[in-house]
Amino acid sequence: MKIGYKLAIILPFMVTGVLFFAVFAGHRSESSASLVQAATSGNIDKLRQVLDRGAHVDSVDREGNTALNRASLMGHEDAAKLLLQNGANVDATSKFAKTALMAAASKGHLSVVSLLLDNHADVNARDKYDQTALVCASVRGHSPTVRLLLERGADVNVKTRKGFTALSLASDQGYKDIVEEILERRPILTVCDRQERDSKYR
Repeated sequence: MKIGYKLAIILPFMVTGVLFFAVFAGHRSESSASLVQAATSGNIDKLRQVLDRGAHVDSVDREGNTALNRASLMGHEDAAKLLLQNGANVDATSKFAKTALMAAASKGHLSVVSLLLDNHADVNARDKYDQTALVCASVRGHSPTVRLLLERGADVNVKTRKGFTALSLASDQGYKDIVEEILERRPILTVCDRQERDSKYR
């Protein structure tokens, strides 16, 4: 009898708590999606509104992307700057462990890369496949980005999970200017690097 009486008292509070949590979680999920969408489109006004409504600056969408990661990938410098000013983690990663710096470097968004580095982004961070921002920029032929990353301390000797380096990948794609830029840093040449360099740029 006493147990039933206690349950009758506690149950309404439990139900209320569950409902509150469900509503809060749904609101938080919606805020996260809105934040990432605004960052992806570069809509600064919308981004400010969502942040002002309390969205966590490092929240992620269903694909594991942070707003900073998406803004950087799309080259929206002002959006990235606003997120950083609101405390975004510059080295936060997506579900494949890619940072905002890798995202920006892969697209050759030089101003965004510079902004992230100025905010102490880890220039040698690695993703799930052991790729760095330098590797991402080199394999896609973004020479100015490669040059900036090298100037800011990018390690030319990093190998991906499959054993490739920025040099071997740039050489394989025929990006002579990037190859020469990297060679000026006197990298440790692997067999793969030597073969690519000798076959294309002897």
